[in-house]
Amino acid sequence: MNKKGEWGWEEISKILIVLIVIIILIGIIVYLKGRGSELVQKIIEIFRFS
Repeated sequence: MNKKGEWGWEEISKILIVLIVIIILIGIIVYLKGRGSELVQKIIEIFRFS
């Protein structure tokens, strides 16, 4: 973190990455509890292509 209290791109990008990871994990948990394996397989395929 910068001592000046300014938000640099590194800090912003780290926060965004953490938020995205949390959202993805929550989404996977919801799909596992809710709709079953078909959507999980689609998510896995999306991650394989990316």
